Amino acid sequence: MSRAATKRKTRRSGAVLVITLMFTLIAAIGTAAFLHLTKTEIAHARLESHSTKAFYAAEVGLEKAVKFLKNDFYYAPVGMQPSWADDKMYSATGYVDMTRGGTVLMPKYLSTYHPDYVNDFYAFLDETPYAFEGNANYKSTYEVQLSNLLGWTDRIWVKTIGRYYRKSRDGYSYVLETERTALALVRALEISPWNNAIFAGEGQAGRVINGNVDIRGSVHLLGTSLGSNDPAAEFSGSGNVGNNYAGIPPDLGLRIPPIQRAYGQEILDSLEAEVRVQHGKVALSGSSCLGAPDVPGNPIKETLEGVFISDGYGGNAGEGNVYSDNGTRNPYDLSDFDITFPRLTDPYGGYPSYMDYLRADALVISSGAQLTQLRNIDPTSSFSFSNEKGMIAMDGSGHLTIRGVVVVEGDVNFNKRGSKKLITYQGKGSLASVGTVGINCDLLTFSFSTFPRVDILGVMAVNAINFNSAQINVMGVFYAQNQIVSQKQTSVAGTFFSNYFDMGQNVPSIYQVPEVVGHLPPGMIGDMRIWVVKKVTWGEIPNAGSLLQALEEL
Repeated sequence: MSRAATKRKTRRSGAVLVITLMFTLIAAIGTAAFLHLTKTEIAHARLESHSTKAFYAAEVGLEKAVKFLKNDFYYAPVGMQPSWADDKMYSATGYVDMTRGGTVLMPKYLSTYHPDYVNDFYAFLDETPYAFEGNANYKSTYEVQLSNLLGWTDRIWVKTIGRYYRKSRDGYSYVLETERTALALVRALEISPWNNAIFAGEGQAGRVINGNVDIRGSVHLLGTSLGSNDPAAEFSGSGNVGNNYAGIPPDLGLRIPPIQRAYGQEILDSLEAEVRVQHGKVALSGSSCLGAPDVPGNPIKETLEGVFISDGYGGNAGEGNVYSDNGTRNPYDLSDFDITFPRLTDPYGGYPSYMDYLRADALVISSGAQLTQLRNIDPTSSFSFSNEKGMIAMDGSGHLTIRGVVVVEGDVNFNKRGSKKLITYQGKGSLASVGTVGINCDLLTFSFSTFPRVDILGVMAVNAINFNSAQINVMGVFYAQNQIVSQKQTSVAGTFFSNYFDMGQNVPSIYQVPEVVGHLPPGMIGDMRIWVVKKVTWGEIPNAGSLLQALEEL
């Protein structure tokens, strides 16, 4: 082989070697990159897994907190109104004192509406392990803090911190891998029938409510005799369900407690009204509506807190006239609770009927002369019937006194007498009739600002309660096993509780008084206290910053 050929062969061999080395280097780099990427993806997946487990821990902490918060309402001592604004957290075994060093950890009133996320939350449940993995090489924990700066009795902020740890190399301690924090605004809702403007049972004549009626407050309709296409409520004209006391007559407005609530940085008049319909549609026609459009700057809450209607809407307006903070498509949300319509004629507590239960601990009026007087009570009536269990009396000057439970074995009517149409009352008592009760005059508390804590009248009727006079104002709580009829311009502060309502076409009004449910007169049927604790808002938040910033991200 010539010298030139040898040189050419050598050059070719060198080029092959260089190319081989280049390919080897590229392969090595690719392999290293692939291994690094794989390692990174594995690490990322592990971190994602650990982060998810930390978030699960935060959720567990929230559920634990909700359980304790619910217990605080159920186990509050008899006679004490349950509240998250006090300094004690009650349970079946006692209570946790939320004061340390003389400082209430849930302060009632501060100058700011929004608690600072870092500084204004206080320890409730200390960091608690809830899960171990890999022979305890990893663990999850949760911690819960509370804040109630506005002194809400039924709402509270809950902050939960979920953490995920791995065991350190020494095998004796743990190192934090990751943590995630969540925030919830929790609300307690009492679903007693009396915590409504209107509570209705089975319904009759294919509907539960009909007419051109102005309802201010919550509505809860069972409609258990209705099909999915039957109207549970038919609102016509200007009939509506509102969330404030707009239009309330002064005689009523001056006698009942204020309804101010905090919404962010606003303080608004609000009944926190919700509408629930288990069976049947809500038909809205004309200008009738549920709630009203929000008007910024108004001192009242126009929109409803929520509507929960499984079978939807009807009428020529339908859901287009529904204004609710939770939209229009939420189904009935209390199916897990055994909520039924109680009857005065049903067995109760070992007695043949609820009326018999009442008779056993009541003033029972059954004599002919006394029944005659109660069939026509007017401002000039004068009588006094009493025993150690109950009392009812009129003083001849339009003033009624009632105490305890009074059972009347006949009808009862409150009527006008000429130009005199006002009866004022004092005391806390229940009047139960085996027949019908008619209220056809003004029936108001004697004193201002005493309803319902000091003075409250409860009326129960096996048949019906009729309001048959126009332009009258009435205060009390009213149960009729059959129906309540209010066809004229009657305004009532309190609660209607019946199987069926006939509201006519002349715009009667009913104004819920939220404090009623905690101050019912003795013996009222359906006096059951059932609490639901719900998460109003719930979402992850950053681990620092203000609560206001966090809320904007929820």
